[in-house]
Amino acid sequence: YLVFQFFILFSVRFVNFSWKQKRIQILFFAITVAILAFILEPPIGWDLSRHFLWMNEIRDSNLSFNNFIFNNINGVGLYEYKNLIFYNLIRYIIIKLTYNNNWLPCICTFFNYIIVGYIAYDWEYTNHKHRKMSLITPFLCSAFLPFILVVSGIRTALASSIAALAIYLYLYKKRRMILFIILMLISSTIHQVVLFSIPFVCLSKLKIGIKGLIFSISFSFIINIVSP
Repeated sequence: YLVFQFFILFSVRFVNFSWKQKRIQILFFAITVAILAFILEPPIGWDLSRHFLWMNEIRDSNLSFNNFIFNNINGVGLYEYKNLIFYNLIRYIIIKLTYNNNWLPCICTFFNYIIVGYIAYDWEYTNHKHRKMSLITPFLCSAFLPFILVVSGIRTALASSIAALAIYLYLYKKRRMILFIILMLISSTIHQVVLFSIPFVCLSKLKIGIKGLIFSISFSFIINIVSP
């Protein structure tokens, strides 16, 4: 993983990539780390090993799609996750298509780095940064989404990536609010901790005093505590 990082750093330092070539680079990088996530066997202490056990529980239950997603009264696959519709949808599709649970971290890792890579390189391209920005972009990607965190904490990483994309498109690319709402709904049904970012998005659009700032931080802190 680190060798691949340095390979990208070397290439972007001495080669002037076009935006199309950078898209290919992002895709290549995401596929590589997704393969690493696929072949990785998680230690028992990792959250991922528990996710595998819950996926086996879902597979053995033989619940229908409707009963698992919308009427999972017994909380098969962990009771605290029964309302996480989008995450449950991902799990259900995987267990119905394959017996290999490693596809879960593989798919999540792929989309994590695709999203973060897109944001980093699009920001650079839009703001016409020089090649020194290209030099640090891959390090920024790995710093914001460390590989171990992405693989082990798959819910947090994937939800955070989608929320980051929603915020980036809304605040910086000036896309419609409906897209922001849809992406935030998707991310919050993977992990509700991303809801803490919403007050700060509102802060960026409003001029409020110190009381509003304290309220936003307190509200975000409460969400972080109560989220499953």
